[in-house]
Amino acid sequence: MKCIICTLDHDGSYGKTGKYCSKKCRYTCTEERNKKISLAHTGVKRAPFSEETKRRMSVAMTGIKRGPFTDEHRHNISVSLYGIKHPHQEGEKNPNFGGKYTHDPLVYTRICEAAKLRGQAWDENLKHQHSLKMHGESNWMRGKHHTEETKQKIRDKILSDFASGRRKLNKTMVSKPEKEIARLLSDMGHDIKMGVRVENRLYDIFVADKNIIVEFNGDYWHMNPQKYSSDSYNKACNMTALEIWKRDKEKIDIAIRNGYNVHCIWESDYKRIDDKKLFLREVLLKYEK
Repeated sequence: MKCIICTLDHDGSYGKTGKYCSKKCRYTCTEERNKKISLAHTGVKRAPFSEETKRRMSVAMTGIKRGPFTDEHRHNISVSLYGIKHPHQEGEKNPNFGGKYTHDPLVYTRICEAAKLRGQAWDENLKHQHSLKMHGESNWMRGKHHTEETKQKIRDKILSDFASGRRKLNKTMVSKPEKEIARLLSDMGHDIKMGVRVENRLYDIFVADKNIIVEFNGDYWHMNPQKYSSDSYNKACNMTALEIWKRDKEKIDIAIRNGYNVHCIWESDYKRIDDKKLFLREVLLKYEK
């Protein structure tokens, strides 16, 4: 007798029909068999596994080590799941609802490292692709604005991320003049802290021993009143000069309300100063009690 799968001769001792030579051939999925299975299951909805079935599957898989996914396998899984919603894990049903696990900086770090190992790191190439995708009319937020409620939620989220350690101050945000001012003040023997947060606002330099916040305002980013009129438009900030001045005033008021002294230095004024250390010493003297 010949096996219909491997075509080898056999004595017919396996099974009742004698079609197969072994268990391996009996359960080998050929292309024809896969087609029959696919047709048989078309439109059929499988009932969810019972807890007992899940338990048996778990016991059966205990100790079995699965080989690592290949890049092709990961890509196929990603494509097959793209856009699929999982109602059974939406909202409070999601095990990580409200950041239950990822609020822990250690857990968040492990997740990020695991993503990198899977090839999911947010590298420069992906950033460029995303930038092209969100450019121009294809950007779904084009012409729209967040509501005040959404803006407050974003501020609160950023604040909680700083508090938990998930988000750190980006060193590239600190300008060269800010670094120079901080260095000069430190050389003068003062206790200096960069990027101090008060409520939901971030401030440039804090002279801790004098309780003074020093804000360095770039002429363009903060629309220096000596150079720009109130209706001048800042394309980078998508705001008028008047709106920027109002925003900066609110920021200063928050610091003062919390008991800090605030001194602002404009970029153009700072560039004209020859003896910067003397200038900073005079600034600190203004706030001596």
